[in-house]
Amino acid sequence: MIDFHGAYKPDGMRRTWPNLIAREGVMGLEYGKWSARITPDHNVMLPFTRMLAGPMDYTPGGFNNVTRAEFEPRMTKPMVMGTRAHELALYVVFESGFQMVSDYPEAYRGRRISTSSAPSPTFGMRRT
Repeated sequence: MIDFHGAYKPDGMRRTWPNLIAREGVMGLEYGKWSARITPDHNVMLPFTRMLAGPMDYTPGGFNNVTRAEFEPRMTKPMVMGTRAHELALYVVFESGFQMVSDYPEAYRGRRISTSSAPSPTFGMRRT
């Protein structure tokens, strides 16, 4: 199983090597550490643009959610624009054979996820 994180967009290699499950090749969530360019609008466009080339490694799941007005780029405990429901929905919408959570462990501790916003089976958290 191969996952290229930090690589350019897919170029057809998956036909030759089917164990290649995803390539990043996208302006992903880590850009929120130094830029305000990762917005909910950006995420809505990705399935119709970047994902036409194949599965992507995006690492959604940020739980330090704020509004655009409150957002500030920072390296420690980075923020994400949008809601937790938005971040959880990205696991379902973005095709990838390998998904993981992207935030600090402290961002998830003590957070209750109700059954109405339960993550997909690939998310890896238990319902409460």
